[in-house]
Amino acid sequence: MKKIILLFMMIMTAQSFARSPSRTTPAPAAQPTAPARVEATPAQAPRSLFQQLNSSWPEEIESQLKDQFQRPIINPQKSYVFIFAYAPKEPMDLRSGELLKQSVQNRLMNKSDGGHMMFGWQCQNPTSPNENFRFFKGMAAITGESSGQAVDLLRNGWGMNSYLASFTDGALQTPENLRTVIQNQIIQNRATFSFFLQEVTDQDCMKGLVFLNQFHLKPANTDPVQFRFGSMHDPGDAQAPGAGCLSFGYHFMKTVGLFPSAQPYFERTLTIPEWLLGYGRTDDQGRPLKKNEAGEDVVIPNVQIQTALTPDRRERISFHTLMNMRSWNPWGNERTLEIKQVDPELVYLFFRELGGEIAKKFNQAGYALTTNQQAHQNILNQLRHRRTIRGTDYQQDQFLREHLVETGFDNGYVLSNDPRFANNTSRGNSEALANESRKWVQDNFSVYKTYLIPFFHEYAIISVNHL
Repeated sequence: MKKIILLFMMIMTAQSFARSPSRTTPAPAAQPTAPARVEATPAQAPRSLFQQLNSSWPEEIESQLKDQFQRPIINPQKSYVFIFAYAPKEPMDLRSGELLKQSVQNRLMNKSDGGHMMFGWQCQNPTSPNENFRFFKGMAAITGESSGQAVDLLRNGWGMNSYLASFTDGALQTPENLRTVIQNQIIQNRATFSFFLQEVTDQDCMKGLVFLNQFHLKPANTDPVQFRFGSMHDPGDAQAPGAGCLSFGYHFMKTVGLFPSAQPYFERTLTIPEWLLGYGRTDDQGRPLKKNEAGEDVVIPNVQIQTALTPDRRERISFHTLMNMRSWNPWGNERTLEIKQVDPELVYLFFRELGGEIAKKFNQAGYALTTNQQAHQNILNQLRHRRTIRGTDYQQDQFLREHLVETGFDNGYVLSNDPRFANNTSRGNSEALANESRKWVQDNFSVYKTYLIPFFHEYAIISVNHL
């Protein structure tokens, strides 16, 4: 613990960080509303960004965190972390190249955007000799690819390189930025989401803050374009720093110690033929090009192609050809590429399974989820009717909520012996995650310390006071 505190203080002191809000001293004067994009010189960026990230939680979240008697769940003297993720309306199905192709077609046809993962913290650091560094509360996420560059790449011959590309317009989102995201995506659009909050040790919470500071202080992330955004980036990789919103949130989860035994099952490996990558036209500086409305060549902005293709294998793959192929699966002995990443569908699956197991425990113990009968029934309906946010085929293959049946208010959710799954050998990670959710509930559940609470139009999972 002393090593973590010392490292954290050295990072912040070296950069002359501004003081974050403290519960023991008067709050600093109100700052101007943070812009959607933090623009600053390299010397200013770490200081102002850290201050904005630690500007507490949006009121929309704070107001929801009440127990069944409308008492605040959060203790100002404890440390907590939370994960808040909303799902895309069209999933990116990573089970096979064929299903990935269907996902891409559906997204383009419906003009569907992606989901998003955010995370937050309330960290106590009581042993710090500097009172300025004893309390931190904030929220963060990363965003990028702000002008639809991936679709431009796909339509201009780059094939799956559009998926592997790095976008140099990435930006860390502050609580103020994320408040707008919550208002637009959660409240107005009523997106399907998962919210999980857990009490953690002060030490684990501070590990998360150390990770966040080290990430945004890396030399490659302190130029005027501060962050590299892309689904293939590993935020823990010192050689190629960057992140997608999912990998950023997932790395935070690992750092603070959430669900360590379940973590291996969130990842999936997709194998595609190498020729799917494609290599479109570039200017004399190697920047990808597209045609504008006047038919002129213009640069697709803020893109770094991460292709593994050697120069002799770089060929353009037309959008028409790509979309009219029967499958994107490997056909024979051609060269292939393995893409390993966290599958967002498996993340949503796990939190849905966790909610179902907690509801079952409450019912078995004879306790209501909330004193409000309508709110109680709404939560049960969410678990029953929103068995998944995906299509029926994805439900069955991923062993989602089809194996749970509602048998009434008294009995809650129980495992089904549905014969449709008797010979299903493709459950894989999804079945493992269902087992992990049951193990977590067995080890952590208490009717006085675990909550399923109404949260906007869905529910939140809260786990407190287990330490």
